[in-house]
Amino acid sequence: MNLANAPVPTAHIFQSNDMVWSITLSVASLSLTTTRYSDWKQFKRRLEQVTAAALDTFDIRTCNRVGLRYINAIRPSSVDLRDSSSTLRSPYSDLVKTDLGEFLGVNTTIDYRIDESVKGRSSVGTIQFMDGEEGVLIDDDTFVEEQIQIEELYPTLDRLNSYSLETFKKIASDDLISKVVS
Repeated sequence: MNLANAPVPTAHIFQSNDMVWSITLSVASLSLTTTRYSDWKQFKRRLEQVTAAALDTFDIRTCNRVGLRYINAIRPSSVDLRDSSSTLRSPYSDLVKTDLGEFLGVNTTIDYRIDESVKGRSSVGTIQFMDGEEGVLIDDDTFVEEQIQIEELYPTLDRLNSYSLETFKKIASDDLISKVVS
């Protein structure tokens, strides 16, 4: 098979006027993203609107993958913490401390299974913001890769959201949790 001539899947991206919300629609997927996440209830309300529009338009009965991905770029100064290591729990905080010379960065990825149907992948690493401040990136993708009946979509998402919060609490320091988790 010559992959150079293979068709490229088309994805349509719809953005809100303020560029905060995006919907991506392709033949095989529907996703909603935001650059200003405030809480699960608000995000879920928006997702319900997007899903309702898709269900009104398409004959969708099952989902083959359901997932939630949280990408947290944490600037220590914006949450009144002294440095990147103070945002993480050990052993992650140990990764961003070094006395071996100039620190250039770190990234670690953990794959895990929560139960027989739920899997996850968390990446923790250092980032540098445009102004030079060093921060931490916590990227968590919690998902189910099996057929889910459409009626089970929101209970599944609620469960994944709970697992994502628990994962964040295992990675983030108590100080960070107290400042960002309500």
